[in-house]
Amino acid sequence: MGYRVQLVDGIDAGSEGLDLLRDGEQTHLGWDEIRQVAAADVGEPDGVLAVVVELACGVGDGEVVAGSAVIYRFALEPGIEASAVAKAILDGVGKQRCTPSVATLVNNGRSRRWFSDLASLEEANLEILVGS
Repeated sequence: MGYRVQLVDGIDAGSEGLDLLRDGEQTHLGWDEIRQVAAADVGEPDGVLAVVVELACGVGDGEVVAGSAVIYRFALEPGIEASAVAKAILDGVGKQRCTPSVATLVNNGRSRRWFSDLASLEEANLEILVGS
């Protein structure tokens, strides 16, 4: 079981939110539109590894509503890039809407959560992001 994901090809963080590049088109996502953020390292710890960030956006009074959530996913190289993007997200949406792994990512360039594949990540993030 999983959830529907919108894959993001590129991301640019600004003071008002994130600019997402998807299928050659740019979409702006304001900080107030992001309801929950989760980050994790996905792949082989001693091999190919990416930092995967998922942003949950949905309708409701500040809560993601199951069935109406849109999940945006993007991957970053571990290190400086991941740390900078995580800092912008943490500052933009606030600590209360981020998993602790986002703060760890800011400090270490890697998350403290690890999954071998995306299916395992989705299973773990299902409750965190869409509450079902």
